[in-house]
Amino acid sequence: MSDNLSDILHQPERLHKLRILDLIDKSEDISFSHLTRLAKEILDVPIVLVTFIESERQVFRSQIGLSEPWASTNETPLSHSFCQHTLGTNEPLVINDAREHPLVKDNLAITDLNVIAYLGMPLSTVDGFALGSFCIIDTKPRNWTKKDIHIMQDLVGAVMTEIKLREELYYHRETQLELKRQKEDIDKALITEKELNLLKSRFMSMVSHEFRTPLAVIQSSIDLLDRYGDLYSKQKRIDAFAKIRRQIERLTYLVSNTMTISRTNDIGFDFSPQEIDILELSKEIATEVKVSNPSPLPISITSCSTREANVVAIDEHLFRHILQNLLENALKYSGSTSEPVKLSLAISDQFLTIRVSDSGIGIPRDVEPTIFEAFVRANNADNIAGTGLGLAIVKKAVEQHAGTINFRTHEGKGTTFIVNLPIA
Repeated sequence: MSDNLSDILHQPERLHKLRILDLIDKSEDISFSHLTRLAKEILDVPIVLVTFIESERQVFRSQIGLSEPWASTNETPLSHSFCQHTLGTNEPLVINDAREHPLVKDNLAITDLNVIAYLGMPLSTVDGFALGSFCIIDTKPRNWTKKDIHIMQDLVGAVMTEIKLREELYYHRETQLELKRQKEDIDKALITEKELNLLKSRFMSMVSHEFRTPLAVIQSSIDLLDRYGDLYSKQKRIDAFAKIRRQIERLTYLVSNTMTISRTNDIGFDFSPQEIDILELSKEIATEVKVSNPSPLPISITSCSTREANVVAIDEHLFRHILQNLLENALKYSGSTSEPVKLSLAISDQFLTIRVSDSGIGIPRDVEPTIFEAFVRANNADNIAGTGLGLAIVKKAVEQHAGTINFRTHEGKGTTFIVNLPIA
């Protein structure tokens, strides 16, 4: 095998063309079958092949006259291929007696396939990649005539047309797929843009509503201290500074939640589970929430466990996010005449289940699908301070545990959030 032929056989672009045009499947291709029958009838030959050449084998997509096992396998190794020698030329390969031809006299097709006389026409793509051969074969010596060659050239034109159509169809499909992918990308970008605009609108609404009030309180308190501070009693000055500190704490909380949700969207939460007494931690968090919350409602805590101890493996930092936000929301949206906020813990070998229930204002039905999105607030909570970030943070902390969160609610009658965290 010459170096030039070896280079052509292993050419990646050529092999790619064979694959994408579906030319190396070993099944009979009806697109070529009528041409092989026509060549046999017109030229009176025992064997006709439409052959496509890979790097190590030749595949017959249509054949007439091959003996077994080649007729069934529809392929041979290149040790049995005359057709490979058409790849490097744009001319017919004419062999009257293969046993005497220097190019193929040692080819195993002579003895195994009884190929003696061979006339092959090269097959290639429009852009010049050599693919194979359309050939006729005789089992005895034969002097191929100019008429034979002209007839084969006419027939091979039909094979080349089929290959061209396959190329056009393939690239049409690829173009359609690319256009579809581009449309999908554009649609996704539009959806993302709409979501970002909605998020921006929610954020600006939250900032306008939630930041303005504490800033106004701070400003008015400072103005009063500046004008009348010398006339205030010591206790009145202490009360004024306490009011300022509370509003600063509120602003700090708002900023902290905003930064938390931003950070989790960018890089997620860190996740470091440790063995913790979950009941004691829950009591500690509930106490902290009560101290910082003006609601007079108590928080009742119950627990049941199939374990001897209440120790489970969770991330304490994330658990604080979950329970603190759920309890704060329950107190905030309960109202002063509601029943106590209920926290229940259920511990099994596989899961920690947390239920936080209140008898407050509930969640309107139209808000339920988006309640875990950032900056979402129900219209029945307009007069209650909040950022719409707490549940978004809770959901992300739950997901970091590979857990789930659901809720049951009835507007005007209360809400129960149920969190399941895997602990095995």
